[in-house]
Amino acid sequence: DQAILGFEDKGWFSVVAGNRLLKTNSPNGTRFYVHLVSLEGYYDIMSGAAPWPKKKSNPTQDKDIALASLYNWTFLSQPEKLNFKELVENFATQSGGVADNLLLRLNVKAPEHPDSNTKAVVTRLQNGYVPLNYVTSSGEKTFSWFRGPFTPVIAQPLPRSSEDFHFPCTSSTMIYDNTTGIFDQSYSAAWSMGRALSLADSAFCQALLQYRKKAYNIVGKLIDVLKTADEATEADLTQIIQNSVVLDSFKAIITQDAGKSLTRVLANPVPAGVGKNPSLQTTTPGSPVNVAKSFFSDPSVQDLLKEEVKDDLIPVVQWLARLQLLYNVPFSHLVPDQLSLPVESMRFFYVDQNWLDCLVDGAISIGVQSSKDSFFNSVMRGVINDAVTAETKAIRDKLLGTATGDSEPDSTKEALTGILIRSAVVSGWPGLVVKGYKGDYETGTKLKMLRMDRLSPNVLLCVFLDIPDTIILAEPQQGLCFGVEDGSIINLRQLTNPPGKPTGNNFPASGGFETFFRPTTGDLGSDVININDGANSVVQTMQQSHYLNTTIGPAQFAMEMVKAPQEISFTNITSK
Repeated sequence: DQAILGFEDKGWFSVVAGNRLLKTNSPNGTRFYVHLVSLEGYYDIMSGAAPWPKKKSNPTQDKDIALASLYNWTFLSQPEKLNFKELVENFATQSGGVADNLLLRLNVKAPEHPDSNTKAVVTRLQNGYVPLNYVTSSGEKTFSWFRGPFTPVIAQPLPRSSEDFHFPCTSSTMIYDNTTGIFDQSYSAAWSMGRALSLADSAFCQALLQYRKKAYNIVGKLIDVLKTADEATEADLTQIIQNSVVLDSFKAIITQDAGKSLTRVLANPVPAGVGKNPSLQTTTPGSPVNVAKSFFSDPSVQDLLKEEVKDDLIPVVQWLARLQLLYNVPFSHLVPDQLSLPVESMRFFYVDQNWLDCLVDGAISIGVQSSKDSFFNSVMRGVINDAVTAETKAIRDKLLGTATGDSEPDSTKEALTGILIRSAVVSGWPGLVVKGYKGDYETGTKLKMLRMDRLSPNVLLCVFLDIPDTIILAEPQQGLCFGVEDGSIINLRQLTNPPGKPTGNNFPASGGFETFFRPTTGDLGSDVININDGANSVVQTMQQSHYLNTTIGPAQFAMEMVKAPQEISFTNITSK
């Protein structure tokens, strides 16, 4: 629920509690020095059961006692210049009560009586596009529309000849509007960015080419065996697939050098009718290319390839999964106009899957020099898609050290959504907690966080799997401490049924917790709480009938003194 900051924040930790509030009245803060000392052998003296020892030289004076400092540290207590609640609530205040103003886009309104061209421009802007300078291949200077992967609306799917269609070049992703004569370069820019990022990473380039080399070798053997098999006639591969002898033909490879992995797959025959492509059920032989495409689209064939090249595919998939989560993509591509993400704002968005697909297509386009390379990219796109989808869901878990190695049974078609926060709440609370829920906070299902990173000191990016109905922003759990809330009060909690639940009452009722500080002389002992010494102590007052109305011990007092992190929720009222 927090950005990965490199802290050692997992496991069990000890807590040191004291009765001094670390307040400061200096604008530059106050430095405190802490010593953890051993009181072994002095309990009777500290509790008052035994008198304080006197000096031998002067029995009327108290003796100084030397204590062993087991550990010590120092820190600077600074005045609270920022208020978490005010900063977060300001996000909603800025929207003017209009939920759509919290979407990631330029907030523009159409003028009165707009013409058709103005309406078209306003619609584009409201859909998250921005106009950018564009120089055509012929040298003409104009502008084109651009939208990054974060959109205020759900993007419509691009037209594809098949589900696993691969865009072979950047020009294939350009969109031209005949009515206005303007290009939409959004997906073209994504394709080019994917290609540029892959070319910049020599390790990925090498891994991708090694994967192709291994796969080409396997594919060549399969085709050779199929072409020379007794079952194969002049009808090329079509009749082989129609007669369901493809698995029998593969057995010829086992005695060669295809390996044990092929044996494992072939040992589990596919039931009749399962895994067949309906498009293959024809008596008219197709072209060799179409037959080959149909052949490699068969799930059993893809399983064979995936099993045999899986080790070579791992580094490729890991890199592409990070790319799909937009690691290393420039911020100018994510948010092309900073006015759509002003200072002290939070913006919600959908993730455009078309943009991510084009990004990946551009990345795997390197080294494509022939029709064979292009064909292989196309037929293996489904295998890569499935592997990348599973890896994408595991990236954050791996970074946090909590991955199990098993892919989650989530649908690959689930939407990706997220939020961007540009605020002092990011820099002021580095461990800011963000949670997303399907439904409400108490009864809803917590959504999986795919990515949560600070892109700059004051910009936070969060990406969720699925569309949240409720977003929770909270102070870091590391901020859990003993202390007094704003307004110089304590929020009382139930001691039973269940313990810890807020009662809704404050202590003291009208504020002014300072009345329970010990009396001091000068600066010595200032801001020290009188816990249980006399009728005016915190404990004895808290036990009275108009507060907790029961006797409390150290554990109950500690629970009452916990200053819990603040949480603020944003709820999509249209989902209720």
